[in-house]
Amino acid sequence: MRREAGRRGDEGGFTLIELLAVISILGVISFTLAEAVILGFKTTDAVTTDITRFVGVQALRSYFTDDVRRAQKVSDPDPAAPACTASPEAFLSLSWTEEDGTLRVVVYSLESESPTIAGERQLVRWSCVATGAPEKRMLAFLEFDPARRLPVLALCDGIPCPSAAAEPAVVTLDILTNRPKDVDETSVELTVRRRAT
Repeated sequence: MRREAGRRGDEGGFTLIELLAVISILGVISFTLAEAVILGFKTTDAVTTDITRFVGVQALRSYFTDDVRRAQKVSDPDPAAPACTASPEAFLSLSWTEEDGTLRVVVYSLESESPTIAGERQLVRWSCVATGAPEKRMLAFLEFDPARRLPVLALCDGIPCPSAAAEPAVVTLDILTNRPKDVDETSVELTVRRRAT
C-alpha cells in the first residue's frame, strides 16, 4: 500500500493550463461552425425564394402564352360586369370559343393572401365556362414596393388594354419581381403574338 501512495508522478491526466487551452480552442471552433450554419440557412432561404419565383414565372409563361394565342377578345375587366372572378384587382380578361362551342373566359388578377401586408400579392389565373365553377390557379407570389407602380401591367399592342373587348396583335405582361428590400426592380416581360383568326 505504501508504494501506491507514493507514486503520484505516474498518474495520468491534464493540467489546468491544458484544459483551459482545449476549452478556448473548442469555443473558437464552435463559434465558426455556428456562423457557417447561420450563413447556410440564409443562403438556402434566398435560393428557395429565387427558385420559387422562377417556377412561378415559368408557369405563368406557359399559361399566358396558351391563353393569348387562343384568345379572340382581350380586355381590361370591367369591375361592374359579371365576370369570371369578383377580384377587384383583375387586370386582364381573355375570351374565346372552344371547339364544342363553349365560351371560355380567363381572367388574370392580383390577390392578397393577407390584406394587412402591403406589397405582397399572388398572381392568379381564373378560368371560367358557362357551366361549372371557376377554376383558380395561383401562378406566382409577388413582393413589391407599394410606393412604386403595381407589379403587373397588361399591355395590348403596347398600350394599356381597353375595357372594351379588343383584338390586339400582341399582348404583353410586364411583371416586377423585386422584393421591397431590393434596391433595383427586376422586370420580366412576357410578350405573346395572338394567332390570326
